[in-house]
Amino acid sequence: MVVLHERWSELIDKLHLDITAPVNFVTNQDIHIHLGVEPRLLASMDSEDKLPTLFRDNGVFVVPLSRSRYAVVRGRGYHELEDPGEPQAYRARLPISLTTLAYGKGENRFLLHAYHTGLLSHFSGVPSLYQTISGKMGSGTFTFRIDGSPNLDVRGAGMELDAGFEGPRDVLLFEGKADTRRDFLVRQLYFPYRTFREWSPGKSVRSFFFVAEPDVSTYSVWEYEWTDSYDYESIRCRSRARYRVVEEQAPQDWLSDVTPDPSVDIVPQADDLRKVVELPLLVQSGITTAKGWADHYKITTRQGSYYREAAEALGLVRLEEGVFALTDKGRQYVGLPQERRELLVAERLLKNPLLNRVFSLVRERGAEGVSDSEVARIIEATSHLRGSTPIRRAKSVRSYLRWLGQATGTVVVERQRIYSRAGWERKVE
Repeated sequence: MVVLHERWSELIDKLHLDITAPVNFVTNQDIHIHLGVEPRLLASMDSEDKLPTLFRDNGVFVVPLSRSRYAVVRGRGYHELEDPGEPQAYRARLPISLTTLAYGKGENRFLLHAYHTGLLSHFSGVPSLYQTISGKMGSGTFTFRIDGSPNLDVRGAGMELDAGFEGPRDVLLFEGKADTRRDFLVRQLYFPYRTFREWSPGKSVRSFFFVAEPDVSTYSVWEYEWTDSYDYESIRCRSRARYRVVEEQAPQDWLSDVTPDPSVDIVPQADDLRKVVELPLLVQSGITTAKGWADHYKITTRQGSYYREAAEALGLVRLEEGVFALTDKGRQYVGLPQERRELLVAERLLKNPLLNRVFSLVRERGAEGVSDSEVARIIEATSHLRGSTPIRRAKSVRSYLRWLGQATGTVVVERQRIYSRAGWERKVE
């Protein structure tokens, strides 16, 4: 492959191109006539060490503009991966044994494993994700620039997406690798980002780079953004982390013995339990006001009040003269390791009479499962809420039970229905 890439110098000579110019253009026809090789292979250089010597010496790289036209551009085509840090344990309980994920090679099986364990939701902060797109496809039509170059117009260039997921407000796009990397080709993230930014204008389009270390069951994830969406080189790392996935067996269904507490009889409004369970940790770190907490998550103070109410109902925080403070249970919570914090929250969740009632119904229904409409009817029967509110709150209840399933393995949420783990296993047999 290196020998093939070095043939770029031969092509540059035959076309009499000035490699010091900001940009030069090459077509498939040029490559076929002068080199007789497959253009796609000649242009495939997904890491900086694959650049031909001529390109490296002159600070240029190749970017496709269509299926038949390329630009040789001066600038930084690659981005060096930031250190993701030491691996942190991520404990997961899969709803069933996913044996086929061990088959074959490549990054997709590792990306899917990270998805099914909930790791991608955990890292991105999007609790409800659905896989929607993957594979080779054509890019959209857009204009961009590199290092002050003239505007470059892309129209249907080839691109490949390893995995794309969608949440209620987010589109998550992943480029994955099944081996360690020092850097990556920015285009592999930038072209999907620009394409789906135009395609999904009502959602936040987010770009991720994912590296699997199969021998040690460790995944590294980076999220990138562009400070100027038209500037290819304005990429920056938004967050990064490294995880060692530890798969655990589901515990016995001990949560069935939890008795409800009428004093915490609220109907949840907060739809992201992750924010709720992080509130005590933020209070411990010094973020103790509603505004500070809302600013931390970039949400409105009104939205923040829903999460504060939920954390209060769990008995982890209380409001004292306008500031948040930890309760005795909250101080116990922040001192526990992650897996024990999750079990504490699971028990506190089912102290809520509504959640306890839904959980009991889920266990009774088994493979039939429980729908949002059934949860909404329970809300109507046990509260003053009417109209469209019960079905909206039912979605929050489903979100809480999804978290419960990921933390304890006792329930499974699939296709907007809630199943007991045993019921789900019977359903998929």
